[in-house]
Amino acid sequence: GLNLANGIEYSTYMGADVINLSIAMDSHWSYLHDVIDYAISNNVVVVIAAGNNDNDTMYECPSDMDEAIVVSAIDSYGDKCYFSNYGSTIDVAAPGDYIYSAYPGGGYAYMSGTSMAAPHISAVCAMYRLKYPNLNVYEVEDLVQKNTKDLGASGWDQYYGYGVPHLSLAIPKEAPEKVQNVKASSK
Repeated sequence: GLNLANGIEYSTYMGADVINLSIAMDSHWSYLHDVIDYAISNNVVVVIAAGNNDNDTMYECPSDMDEAIVVSAIDSYGDKCYFSNYGSTIDVAAPGDYIYSAYPGGGYAYMSGTSMAAPHISAVCAMYRLKYPNLNVYEVEDLVQKNTKDLGASGWDQYYGYGVPHLSLAIPKEAPEKVQNVKASSK
């Protein structure tokens, strides 16, 4: 846990724009909350996997945080994955069932979990940050929440949040731009 917290703090110090946390713990740890709050207060968008226990996010950490963007998982039919956590902190949903992904130790494998869903939303946040570099974390979160396809009950709900983000709704259709000389920023 301490290595994770130190990694968040270091990433923030080094100028990260978006941090993806595909992790869940079944006990609350105030120091982890503190470093996530530190990142957010330094204008870093923090995206958190909801967890995979078909449980309320209030019982897990750090998905119990309202301040970050918390992501539940859906399957290829657009239904909540049976394992995905739910609750008042869910902001949006993303694909998390049978996702082809890099595998620890090398190679690729099909994996399921909210840890597969959160990176989809981190990528959406990174695209917003590239397109609109002056937005603060709350404005990025607002774009993520508003530009969605609603799933489940009409409007926000505890299983899908505001729905599945559609990046194309918030990025104007223009001639493709070339991204040149993109390198890590440092503060």
